[in-house]
Amino acid sequence: MTNPQVNLFTANEWNEAINGLWQLLDARWMNDPTRDDAASRKARQLRVAAEVGLKVPRTLITSDPQRDRFVAELEPAGTIYKTFSCTHAIWRETRLLRSDDMAHIDAVRIAPVIFQQFIPAESDLRITAVGGKLFAAAIRSVAREGRVDFRSSVGDAAVSAEELSPDLTEKLLGLMKRLGLAYGAIDVRRTPEGEYYFFEVNTAGEFLVVEDRTGQPIARAIADWLAEPRSPS
Repeated sequence: MTNPQVNLFTANEWNEAINGLWQLLDARWMNDPTRDDAASRKARQLRVAAEVGLKVPRTLITSDPQRDRFVAELEPAGTIYKTFSCTHAIWRETRLLRSDDMAHIDAVRIAPVIFQQFIPAESDLRITAVGGKLFAAAIRSVAREGRVDFRSSVGDAAVSAEELSPDLTEKLLGLMKRLGLAYGAIDVRRTPEGEYYFFEVNTAGEFLVVEDRTGQPIARAIADWLAEPRSPS
């Protein structure tokens, strides 16, 4: 099919049919598809995180080039920018906003961009939440680009199991409950001063790298949760 309107119509029909069938399945979901869709919205995650008491970076979501210039000048430690989503074909890491990027800033009119205060890292925490359990790992990047986005160099980073404080644990579990999620890969950054900043939660985030490097039984926890009897609705 080469007609864009026909392609859009057929894609929408498949989407409606499959999403409708999901609602009919008598299954234990990790995560419930409807809640997963709502919880995956980055703007909502940041708001809920702040409401449960987590620190979040100063954030601007905009397609206005003039506002972007204002934020770039406002943040003395620097500003990062990132996308809302990615595909298997196109992946974009989080990047520092540099002076040469400003020459192309008018392009944000095409699509909105997330701009945030850059948070310096002592380490990044990848916290895998599984049915009320938290498996935390500290990731200390060696490569320079990993200090902006640890995913860029996680293969060379030092990864170790981490014990979370009761206060941080309570807030993260509160976040998961508010979002209605049974599973999530939460990204938190610890600053050199010992502060913790919530970045986002990936509702279908990868966990095998953490499990392989730390020995944490994440896959077992997922299997155990899925094998539990469903609670009466």
